[in-house]
Amino acid sequence: MADETSNLLYIFGLDASTGDLNNPRTVPAFTAPASVVVDPSAKFVYVATAGSNDINVYTIDLSTGDLTRISGSPFPAGTGPISVITTGTIH
Repeated sequence: MADETSNLLYIFGLDASTGDLNNPRTVPAFTAPASVVVDPSAKFVYVATAGSNDINVYTIDLSTGDLTRISGSPFPAGTGPISVITTGTIH
């Protein structure tokens, strides 16, 4: 979840048996993160940051859920990006 006011991303664990969210924590984002999307392979998270006019890309540690910004990120995205869409097929 993106919080534009605090410039944070909120990450939650998921209890597979109940569907409940748990283990909340935050990750600093750039200025005004507007939206977050996980790619179909669940390996990357993309964050549109409207206030800094870029897209941040993170890898996901599948065992811990931790996010690590990839080298070169953030990437320029024009003025005020507010959403990100990913497409693809998982094989």
